Amino acid sequence: LIIEGAGGILVPLNKKHTFIDLIQGFDIPVILVIKHYLGAINHSLLSIEVLKKYNIKIAGLIFNGTDNYGNEAIINEKSNIPVIGKIAHEHIINKKVIYHYAQEFKRNLIP
Repeated sequence: LIIEGAGGILVPLNKKHTFIDLIQGFDIPVILVIKHYLGAINHSLLSIEVLKKYNIKIAGLIFNGTDNYGNEAIINEKSNIPVIGKIAHEHIINKKVIYHYAQEFKRNLIP
């Protein structure tokens, strides 16, 4: 089951609930996808802190976009959460590309 938390974990779903409530309702672990941009370290570490505050298990991190090894190292070191993969900038998204990433993430999630 994949639930896309578009916009972030504190984004409201309605007047009363956020994505945090949805995650807690399903009682599922989270894979946090981190896009490389200015502010990614702060945004990511804040999201991780909120997830921990709500006792939500974080299964791993996925970095999205052009590699930024500096950001990745800092986020990984500060969070101590495993990186399960990276998604490169893809010009075309098709079944073959999706399958490739799915297999990579599966290998890193299920030892």
